[in-house]
Amino acid sequence: MDLIVVAAMSTPSLVLRYAAAFFLVVVAVALAYALVRTGKTLARVEKMVEDVDKEIVPILGKAGTTLDEVNTELHQVGEITTSVADMTQKIDAMTRAVESAVSLPARKAAAFGAGVSQAVSSFIRRGGEGAEGPDS
Repeated sequence: MDLIVVAAMSTPSLVLRYAAAFFLVVVAVALAYALVRTGKTLARVEKMVEDVDKEIVPILGKAGTTLDEVNTELHQVGEITTSVADMTQKIDAMTRAVESAVSLPARKAAAFGAGVSQAVSSFIRRGGEGAEGPDS
């Protein structure tokens, strides 16, 4: 009977051991599956980073070249703008000189014409008065 008691007492212990072993095996399989999935994900991430590295470096090089060319063009546009501004100032100065050269003689001619007109008008009035006086 002692053997039955010992067997009966050790049966729950043996069941607990099998249950713990089964639980540990299930946990180990789940961890292995998770590690395999994580490894595949990391491999895809590494491939993506390599592809990005292969694609981005040439694009950045092209962008740098493009920016250099744009800066060169902007410098040329700046020079053109400066030249146009200089030409505008010269044309303005020349226009003022021509205006002053033309306007002064035009004013004098207008004044002379007004004076002649006044003189002719005055002469005609005097001539008209003198001609009417003796005839009247």
